[in-house]
Amino acid sequence: MRKSFQAIALLVATLSFTACDEVEEMVDITRAAQAIEAESSEISSGHLFLIEKGTIVYNDCITVTFEDYGDNIAIETKSTNKETGALSVSRIIANSGEFVYIDDTNKTYNPNILGSYQALWFVFRREAYYAAVNYGDDLNKYLNDDDKIATNWITTSETILGNKCEIYTSKENSELSKIGGWNRIVFVIEGKIDGENESYRATDFKTDSTPELFVIPEDYKRL
Repeated sequence: MRKSFQAIALLVATLSFTACDEVEEMVDITRAAQAIEAESSEISSGHLFLIEKGTIVYNDCITVTFEDYGDNIAIETKSTNKETGALSVSRIIANSGEFVYIDDTNKTYNPNILGSYQALWFVFRREAYYAAVNYGDDLNKYLNDDDKIATNWITTSETILGNKCEIYTSKENSELSKIGGWNRIVFVIEGKIDGENESYRATDFKTDSTPELFVIPEDYKRL
């Protein structure tokens, strides 16, 4: 989607117009493209969320806590072995973009290059979805077929854990069928995640971090 909006930003900077309605249309498109670029730039710099710190729990099994607007983030996952019933706990933590995978069950840790990818699953790119719903058809008029964006979303709102979230639901079959959030934090997401059908919903939230999740105990072994 980012590639498409970059193309739009370049297009609106070079086209000239004569009719007022065309000018107004392109002003809206330009603003949408600029909002997308600003959002993407902030996220790329580590400013993932719009509140300074918080902790959110999904399905009572995944806990995401962050500080410095997401520049420092920890993701804890708890899973139970279906055959043995044994509980395993692991974490991915990041400090200024350096990610580490921590196996709390086996007390080991090692650098993790996929951490940034996994962290982005919890970022709600509101400006991108808003533009797709409100300006997608107009944007697609000026894009090549390969760059056209999906516009098959309907938007609603829902209060989740006291926060009014914007919800975007796909009207067609797609890998991502539903996503919604508040202050760029995902509160609900449904669809294919890493190739598997998944559904996650916030079950607890607070506007404070959980500092202990950022700590690697001294007795853990580096692999």
